[in-house]
Amino acid sequence: IDEGHILHKSHIKFMERWNNKPFIGLSATPLRPDLGKYYKNLVRASSVKGLTDAGTLVPVKAYSPSYDQMQNILDTIAIARGDFAERDLSEKLNTKELIGDIVSTWQEKADNKLTLCFAVDIAHSKSIVDDFLMAGVQAEHMDAYTPYEERRAIRERFKRGDTRVLSSVNVLGIGFDAPHAEVGIMARPTLSQALYIQFVGRLLRTFEGKDHALLLDHAGNTLRFGLPVDFIVPDLSDLEKQDSRKKRKE
Repeated sequence: IDEGHILHKSHIKFMERWNNKPFIGLSATPLRPDLGKYYKNLVRASSVKGLTDAGTLVPVKAYSPSYDQMQNILDTIAIARGDFAERDLSEKLNTKELIGDIVSTWQEKADNKLTLCFAVDIAHSKSIVDDFLMAGVQAEHMDAYTPYEERRAIRERFKRGDTRVLSSVNVLGIGFDAPHAEVGIMARPTLSQALYIQFVGRLLRTFEGKDHALLLDHAGNTLRFGLPVDFIVPDLSDLEKQDSRKKRKE
């Protein structure tokens, strides 16, 4: 069973039906707190650090501009279902001041390299793209409602380099393959380590001439979770403890 980012209901039904039979689950980010309910043992494969040291993945350098300002905002955001409430995030983060900082930081640090941007919601993503376009940077937005043919055309423009910044909410975060992307803009704060690892993981693939990836973390997530190379898969029992602490915090 590919556990993936979400343990689907169909998977749960399968496991409950065959609870007395052995089965194997596969995941790149086994961080769900309920895994211990269905799995008894966790076998760790190569770590991000091991793969980075071997040259299979590239290292990540990160900048976290305006962290104090972001933290002051996050202190006012409600928490729902284990993460920052999306509506609150959208209202507080979709401002010209914060988006302007995203664009100016990219112009200073990214050296016009191909960039993926992870936003709070569709409106936030489109606002970021609009500000990049106003600054003369070719940028595009893609979301779950983008028609297939248009989505394919956007991917091709990004692959050719005609589009320098590609922004979205979750479409780019899971299963999107763009090894040529060298920069990530983290514009969405999250309390979910799994979501963070999925987002940053888009940048880790090797590519000709790419010796590292750059993460412009406007959300403070690297300070919350560390760099990808710091990621260690926890024990199943530790996941349950983390979930209990998170629920008490809510």
